[in-house]
Amino acid sequence: AVFELHKATFEQACGDIDAKLEICVTPGINGELRRLTLVNTSSESKEVEIGAFAEICLATLRDDVSHPAFVKLSVDAAEEDGVLVFSKRMLGKSRRCVYFSLASPSNTRYATDALSIIGRNGTPADAMMQPMLQDQDLSQPLEPYACARTSLIVDKGSSVCVLLAIGFAESFGRAVSDAKEMLKGEADTFELAWSYAVSSHRMSGIDSAWCDIYESFAARLFIDGASKKGVDTPTKLSIQSLWRFGISGDIPIAVICVHRNARLKTVKSIISVVNYFALKNVAADVVLIGEYPYEYNNELRQKLTEMAASFHSPYLHVINAYDITNAERDMLISYASLILDMRRSLNEQLRSASFVMDGPHSESVFTEFSDGILYAQNTRCAAKDEFAFITFGERGASSFSCGAFGSESGIGLGGLCSVATEAELAPGEALEFSALIGQASKAEARALTFESTPDYVKTRLDGVKSSWRARLGMIKIKTGDKSFDLMMNGRLIYQTIASRLFARTGYYQCGGAYGFRDQLQDVLSLLQTEPELAKAHILKCAQRQFIEGDVLHWWHEGQGGIRTYFTDDKLFLPYAVLEYVETTGDTSILDKS
Repeated sequence: AVFELHKATFEQACGDIDAKLEICVTPGINGELRRLTLVNTSSESKEVEIGAFAEICLATLRDDVSHPAFVKLSVDAAEEDGVLVFSKRMLGKSRRCVYFSLASPSNTRYATDALSIIGRNGTPADAMMQPMLQDQDLSQPLEPYACARTSLIVDKGSSVCVLLAIGFAESFGRAVSDAKEMLKGEADTFELAWSYAVSSHRMSGIDSAWCDIYESFAARLFIDGASKKGVDTPTKLSIQSLWRFGISGDIPIAVICVHRNARLKTVKSIISVVNYFALKNVAADVVLIGEYPYEYNNELRQKLTEMAASFHSPYLHVINAYDITNAERDMLISYASLILDMRRSLNEQLRSASFVMDGPHSESVFTEFSDGILYAQNTRCAAKDEFAFITFGERGASSFSCGAFGSESGIGLGGLCSVATEAELAPGEALEFSALIGQASKAEARALTFESTPDYVKTRLDGVKSSWRARLGMIKIKTGDKSFDLMMNGRLIYQTIASRLFARTGYYQCGGAYGFRDQLQDVLSLLQTEPELAKAHILKCAQRQFIEGDVLHWWHEGQGGIRTYFTDDKLFLPYAVLEYVETTGDTSILDKS
């Protein structure tokens, strides 16, 4: 996925079809345009069926939750000029409408009732397994639901484009005209979206270079911290204790601690996020805590106050550290979804760091944001466990800081398992616990369980660490640039072996698949230190090349993969073999068949 100021783009390879979906919001129209481009990379024509689905609710969230059946009974639907329009019957008022229009090189069929589209308790995926829609009455659906289906032929080596317009209008006629306007000028729509995004940011005084940071800011506030409502409150105070500072607790809270004048320029750029949020129609309280003593003429206090006043925002607050009690401050921190300390790096506090660990048959990915994933073999064909800890990573191992345990275990729906225990600690006492998670036969799992004493775990952990130290210590570089040396002396080799070859996973993509081109390039970095590992991988890739010269572009161990006809795929195996022979002098690889 790629997110730009004016659009979002999602790309995926679906067998021999490469798909790219671009989405933008249309300036001047209450609508969204989606452009799906399909490219046939195979040597034959392909028939593709496309479906678009949306649940229709022309009501407030409160009304929909309170009276869902009644809300649905008042919705009408009709099609005009290829545009499906849903409207709500309202006595004495204009009929507000939602429109839904799929533009395809082939014929498009519509349906408006969920029971005929997905069936009871069905999904859009279930609907796509059924034959194409037949002509039916679109008016007065019992359970309003938008569906558009089309089937088209994509010739070999060619592409097709399908458009979907979705939006809201004040009348039936405006709904039809808005949809047709977006679809007719789709190229202009995306261009206008870009122009509007750039100009609106400029007019709001928003530096485009900061937009990525503002998006990270927003993610921490509205996604990661959306459910945080004083869950760790260490005081008996209620949220009302913060009302005197103008903080209601009804919207997300960000706290920024400022200690010195030298960071004021950065602070001003950060708090410009209130303008960015206003542009996006979202709101959060941004609280500046000035860490300075009580003084009549304090320069930092004056500058912070003046800076905040210049924004004219009700969501920007300045609190003097000496004006807030410890209990109130604890309450504020417990409600805050994001806390920034201006003595530390912004990237360090806003960016997610991930860490990969691997074994012969299982892989783990952790982040410092208390989440992670463990899977056996690969994500397509075996068990997967998700868990939450605070992690501290080193090569081959991670340590965790976690909370108190209860004394029960249980298995729930959806493969959810929780394990807990209880212990009492005397003053100054320390206890060690060991926990195993993985996949094995019942007999192997039982044996491992009995072995999992703290001493056994420590021995195995020490073995893992010493193994990685030996593996990564074969080459040492000293240039005088500490950051360069740190990356070269083990870190890059660790990433190649652990993330790219063994685990074949990362925070961005947890897949477990082999990639023909990428990993052939990866192993070339191991020719000096682990030539046998490089040789084994080269031979593994040679098994995935066909006599015609094309290859499996990617595959899962023990399963099939995707055969493509990309021209550059054919170049990487001979390139890797030549590099291997030239570096190691081992010509025996050429005799393998």
